[in-house]
Amino acid sequence: MVSKILVVGVGPGTGEYVTPAARKAVETADVLVGGRRALALFSYLSRPTHQITADLNETIEFIKANFRSKRVAVLVTGDPGCFSLLPLLVKHFGSENLEVVPGISSIQLAFARLKEVWQNVTLVSLHGRGLKELETVEDGSRLAILTDPRHTPAVIGRHLISLGLDDCPVAVCENLGLPEEKIVQTRLYLLPEYQGGENSVVVILDAG
Repeated sequence: MVSKILVVGVGPGTGEYVTPAARKAVETADVLVGGRRALALFSYLSRPTHQITADLNETIEFIKANFRSKRVAVLVTGDPGCFSLLPLLVKHFGSENLEVVPGISSIQLAFARLKEVWQNVTLVSLHGRGLKELETVEDGSRLAILTDPRHTPAVIGRHLISLGLDDCPVAVCENLGLPEEKIVQTRLYLLPEYQGGENSVVVILDAG
């Protein structure tokens, strides 16, 4: 019988945010697939690994070559249901061949740090996407925006201002769950001057 492919959310990047259920699932796997930081969380297992790169086709082919004879765990940062490889895996392998284990996302952690609820927040990821993702922002929106090296908080701030958003409270939550974590509360009009923040959640609390 072919084992189901495990899709495991491993949290924002440190062991303390890997849930017991996620750790238990990964420990049952024969082969681990994930990004560098995710794989490092389970280096103690000494399992064969495949590191995910920008070439996702290579990763899909690796899984295809292994999942019929081995139990494969795909480690995704944060939660599988939030901007992860899950849709791609469903497309190639079918949901019936997957087992999904949830994790703690950086967005969850950002709102916990800010002591704010997030059930009415619009989630936007700019990873590998363009700023057009922000062009549907409506007045009064509450946003959580995942940055990347091209779409930093400063770039996001300039774009939101160009769309005509009024000044409003903003929080930049950098490197969440990591030793270098930093939370900066600021204003939208100051965001274009923000330095760094390539690995952040930018939280717009009340888009004007």
